[in-house]
Amino acid sequence: GNVSIVKDLDVDGHTNLDNVSIAGLSTHSEGIFIPNEKKAEFGGASGTRLQMYHSSSDNNNSFIKHTGSGALKIAADHFRFRNAADSSNLLNGLAGDKVTLYFAGQEKLSTTSDGIEIPDAIRHLNDTDTKIRFPSDNTISFETGGTQAVKIDSNQRLVLATGGTGNASVYAD
Repeated sequence: GNVSIVKDLDVDGHTNLDNVSIAGLSTHSEGIFIPNEKKAEFGGASGTRLQMYHSSSDNNNSFIKHTGSGALKIAADHFRFRNAADSSNLLNGLAGDKVTLYFAGQEKLSTTSDGIEIPDAIRHLNDTDTKIRFPSDNTISFETGGTQAVKIDSNQRLVLATGGTGNASVYAD
């Protein structure tokens, strides 16, 4: 039969409960442990839901999985992805400001109000020795084969490489 408890129930030690339905607030002072391959599911008992789980059988990956027609929204005025050691940023985003991507803890690309900023070079994905660089203020250079081929310097001079025999400068007065 059913048991009805009107006041607080205090249980010390280990208690096995097969199926518990809680109609109000539940407080867990020591956290919640969910074993590998078991999921914390949010939403309806069947149909669309949000799942969070760890899978030792899937290369020890952890998952946040959203199923259904809506979007998975993460809302924050300051949003940061960090490495597992919490020692360096992977992505940092500020509402109404820049979003920054990092590589090995170093800033590599940031959005601005009128475009993007990069610290040094843009490299083609499969061509490691062809780059667009910004070697100093007001200077841009283009490299092919690992060598500077074209440069526009801070005096607005166009400098062209001439195949190893020097440079040819083009400018107008």
